[in-house]
Amino acid sequence: MPNSATALATRPSERPMHLVIVHDFANAELGAGATRSALDNAIALRRKGIEVTFFAAAGEPDAELVNAGVKVRLLGQADIRRNASRVGAAAQGMWNLEAARALSELIAECDLASTVFHVHTWSKALSPSVLPLLTAPGVHAIFHLHEYFVACPNGGFFHYPTLSICKRRPLSAGCLTTQCDSRSGMVKAWRIGRHALMRMGAHYPDRARNFVLLSETQRRALEPYLPAGANTVLLRNPIAVERQPRIPRRSDAPFIFVGRISKEKGLDVLVRGFADRQEQLAVIGDGPDLDWLKAALPRADFRGWNTKQQVQQAMREARALIFPSLWYEGMPMVVLEALACGAPVISSRCSAAREVITDGVTGLTFDETDPAALSRAVEALASDPLVEQMSEAAYTTYWEHPCDMARFADETEALYRRVLQA
Repeated sequence: MPNSATALATRPSERPMHLVIVHDFANAELGAGATRSALDNAIALRRKGIEVTFFAAAGEPDAELVNAGVKVRLLGQADIRRNASRVGAAAQGMWNLEAARALSELIAECDLASTVFHVHTWSKALSPSVLPLLTAPGVHAIFHLHEYFVACPNGGFFHYPTLSICKRRPLSAGCLTTQCDSRSGMVKAWRIGRHALMRMGAHYPDRARNFVLLSETQRRALEPYLPAGANTVLLRNPIAVERQPRIPRRSDAPFIFVGRISKEKGLDVLVRGFADRQEQLAVIGDGPDLDWLKAALPRADFRGWNTKQQVQQAMREARALIFPSLWYEGMPMVVLEALACGAPVISSRCSAAREVITDGVTGLTFDETDPAALSRAVEALASDPLVEQMSEAAYTTYWEHPCDMARFADETEALYRRVLQA
């Protein structure tokens, strides 16, 4: 048996490592940046010769995983948003019994002394039911905090009705009596119940020890809620961008907005900033507020959903990327992609994006609470020489220390070995 005394007599450093990625989705078409990160994580470590198993609840196995030789253990479930039964979705999201059973079986098959479980997300399909298994004695687990569900019931420290950052302490009286959810008070009540079950039933994060954070912004927001003495590691997610020669910016190059088209991404700010220059803006993406944005900016260039290659080509030709997000974010990959493609970035100051922008050098940051601030920043980049100077600086600075797959693979492997040796 893998967990026998004979197996444990061999030191972890002397036996092959086994990596288990735990994530809600097994396919890039489901989820967003976190799913891309989980897939890249699995593929990058498999290419280094490490045995990798990908454990997920929803989605067909992604062809990239299969082609890389990653073993996929799939539950064949829908995620809670796509579950046709609302009652079933609520029960699954609260405590997914099937996920707990399947993960328990997988853990029993593993040599725990040489296996690392890297947990990306659980909130969309797997549920808190998997957390007690992953924080049990002898299980080496790392929790990758793509969002804020470890502390906040709605996952973002964000008050959706007012589109503002929430400063209330999770599960405090103020939190419990405030309807902050993007959909309804009933959904907020469900989220409160799940969060309480996570804390008191799964004992998470109290029994977890290793966390990956994406930015200092995220670290400041989450550290008060993580267990004392926890091992927290700042690790940027990789981005897949081919290094190409920088393209000089044309004077008629558009500003671009790329991403999910929903209000927390700063759509109101975007509309105010481009009300008098709509023709200079291209919008790439889709989301629940697309029709609203089209009505507010009827003369902007709406390009819909684009492939990764199309997005990056647009960035290589853009005057600048506009990133007006109203919440903390984790570390927005679209901002790193833009810098890699030589596009200066104009970003709100509340988000983690500001950490990778040198204000006035590789882009501009603005106060998202000032109604005219984005307009002033856009006006500043009407200067062709300044845009060209920032474009060159953005490109050069990014490629001096790229967030590429090779770096990510090396850093995660080193992290896994430290966790096993600890």
